[in-house]
Amino acid sequence: MAKYNRATLSVACAILLVGQVQVSSSSIDSVALEEHATRVMRTYCVSCHGAETQKGKVRVDSLEAIDAVDRQELFSKIQDVLQFGEMPPEEEKQPTEAEKKVLQEWLNSQLKGKAAKALAEKLERFEYGNVVSHKDLFSGEYAHLPGYTHDRRWMISEYIFNEKINRLLNYRPNRKIYGTIYQVQGDSGVHWSPKTEHGNKFRRTITNPFLLPEKVGVRYSSHKRLTTGHLLTMVGNAKRVAGHMSSASIMKAHYPATYALMKVELEQRETLRSRENFLKTYSFMARLLEDIYAEKHEELLPKVVRQEIPYPGPPKHQANGIQKRHENLEFLGRFDREDIQAILRGITNYKQTEYKVEEITEKSESDNKGNTVWAPYSEANLAEYNHIIEQCERDWFLEGVTDYRIQNRITTMKLFYDTWDMNRLYPHIQKGNYSEPKYALLNKAEMDVITKAIKKNR
Repeated sequence: MAKYNRATLSVACAILLVGQVQVSSSSIDSVALEEHATRVMRTYCVSCHGAETQKGKVRVDSLEAIDAVDRQELFSKIQDVLQFGEMPPEEEKQPTEAEKKVLQEWLNSQLKGKAAKALAEKLERFEYGNVVSHKDLFSGEYAHLPGYTHDRRWMISEYIFNEKINRLLNYRPNRKIYGTIYQVQGDSGVHWSPKTEHGNKFRRTITNPFLLPEKVGVRYSSHKRLTTGHLLTMVGNAKRVAGHMSSASIMKAHYPATYALMKVELEQRETLRSRENFLKTYSFMARLLEDIYAEKHEELLPKVVRQEIPYPGPPKHQANGIQKRHENLEFLGRFDREDIQAILRGITNYKQTEYKVEEITEKSESDNKGNTVWAPYSEANLAEYNHIIEQCERDWFLEGVTDYRIQNRITTMKLFYDTWDMNRLYPHIQKGNYSEPKYALLNKAEMDVITKAIKKNR
């Protein structure tokens, strides 16, 4: 019996030693719990909230003298500031996690009625949705514990989302209202009108990943599950915003301290970009290789293997049969931008005659209603167009364009010739700036680096 009493006494003493042993607070009886909690308050609270000093008109050294209702209010306040880490102040000595846990449990045992539920209800409100530290949240230490609330996603107004994005992108939208231009907040960058679309093109690439709720009413959270679509949209938004903010021009204009820090790297990035642009310009590389290798250049080139792709013939409709040629050049925007630029540049480079074609009216064809709608172009026009395709195919092959992409480009060119109005397309090409850029060498040091690399690897 003596051994048992000594063991019991040892455990009781250990419980009363603040922070000495990690004993679960749930295993402490109510008397020991109160003694432990009051000891914690005397250690960390009384110096600012005691007999001599009552900061914030709060006193915790004589709780038994406080009215029962006032004591409930005081305990509720202490519980709040302890939960949210507002007390003790950062510059003061801090209690351990074990001490906080014991004090919280004692406060919970003292609160009654509505006061006992106040903190729990508060923690479920949207403004307290981010109170857990990231260290605790992602460390995995508490992964086995159930969540305090149901999984939910905090919601913000679409206009707040838009304004946050606008500030990150340095986008300051305007709207004309009754003839006067006003700067607006929360604008999405999309202005719709019956005829055309206006607004900021880059801003429109940032998409709000969450649609508005179907039901009317104010809601701060949603229980709908996040999908891959949501996450991909969020990742895409982050990449575009980060790309904008990390560009040299934006850093220089809006983040001078960051620009100064990144200046050396940005200069190096610009050097690499200028090299890449030079190396990717086929006409530049072709001329440089001729200068380096002279007559041996042709011998080093791979043999071009041409692709046999038929012309599609006149456009056809399932009900009306043969159709007239397409005239709306805005449809060019539906094709891949890089491929269209390559096609139009090739036509510009190798078109030798006038930018027009002649139809062979004797070979015209009609739709199902008997209307003459389509006629082939002359043999001379076709021969020149085939020559243009052959030259373009050779250039693309030597440039290193993939076979599949070359095939798509040739298919598109032949589709243009048979199904588009070339008397509209040719003038569009002639007026556009699709010619090869003027040959311009980089500085001597850069050209030496490029030339050395070519000689080493070719």
